[in-house]
Amino acid sequence: MTVDKLERAYLLPSRIPSLIGSFSIDVSEQEGLVHSLFLIVTKKGTKYRLDLLWSKISRGETDNEKMQLIDYADLFGDGNDKIVIERNSSQWEQIF
Repeated sequence: MTVDKLERAYLLPSRIPSLIGSFSIDVSEQEGLVHSLFLIVTKKGTKYRLDLLWSKISRGETDNEKMQLIDYADLFGDGNDKIVIERNSSQWEQIF
């Protein structure tokens, strides 16, 4: 498993830290096949709460899909951060 990106963030309006991460597993026995995971968890006391989980189990070389954090910010001035991700290195989306 490879940690593609892992970041600690304070997503407004929350004052509690969250972890935003993307991970991949290169299935070495099958050329070009990669499984992917993207998640957001928020610390609650001594544990973490799962806020978002996205995963992709690839079925073939052309079925690979990946999500990775680009940035987060209060894009509309409403006091709530928006998360911007990149999907498959070609498409940006707001997901949360």
